[in-house]
Amino acid sequence: MVTVWVAGVDGCRNGWCVVLAGDELRSRVVATFAEVLALPEKPRVIAIDMPIGLPRVPGRAADVLARRLLPGRASTIFSPPARAALDAGDYAATCAANRATAPGAPAISIQAFNLLPKLREIDAVMTPTLQRRVREAHPELAFAEVARAGGTLRMLANKKTRPGQRARKRLLGSLGLVPPPVRGAALDDLFDAAILCWTARRIVEGTARVLAGDCDERGLRMEVVT
Repeated sequence: MVTVWVAGVDGCRNGWCVVLAGDELRSRVVATFAEVLALPEKPRVIAIDMPIGLPRVPGRAADVLARRLLPGRASTIFSPPARAALDAGDYAATCAANRATAPGAPAISIQAFNLLPKLREIDAVMTPTLQRRVREAHPELAFAEVARAGGTLRMLANKKTRPGQRARKRLLGSLGLVPPPVRGAALDDLFDAAILCWTARRIVEGTARVLAGDCDERGLRMEVVT
């Protein structure tokens, strides 16, 4: 019987934290997104916590819908820049380029700006065809969905706190997705990647929910799957 692997991927200090679920759980850190695409397990679906598809004007419908599902935790879903601002340069230039896309357009947060190198790495290779396999997802949405199904509190404590990490580990345990530790990734990165394996499985099974789905100018769907 052929094992069907899925992967959950989260950015980390040393590159990308990957958790693979198949006939066992595997964890690793790889330096580049190209290595994610070349994983030897050949995961059928890769669920990644990074925006795919960039708008002409700041603001994606999928992000608005996702925030509505996370009352009290909506700030965990950041708004990516407009495509015209992706390669603008330093923080000030990026904010200026984002504002220039439309009257009243905002700057971007410093948190979003710090993620731009990884966003550019994905955007450089992403195509509509590749997007059939690599799907944008969000760990907080996934954890909230599992917590609600389990009858526990819907919103969990901050993932960088001990109570938040204990709660996430319990939820992962209920799914059989507690990942083996890996050097080079923080515990919250590891847990985020692990819960995205659950989302990836739902995509394979056809039970995942898709938020929005409009396309950017390159034909990439701007959607979040949970």
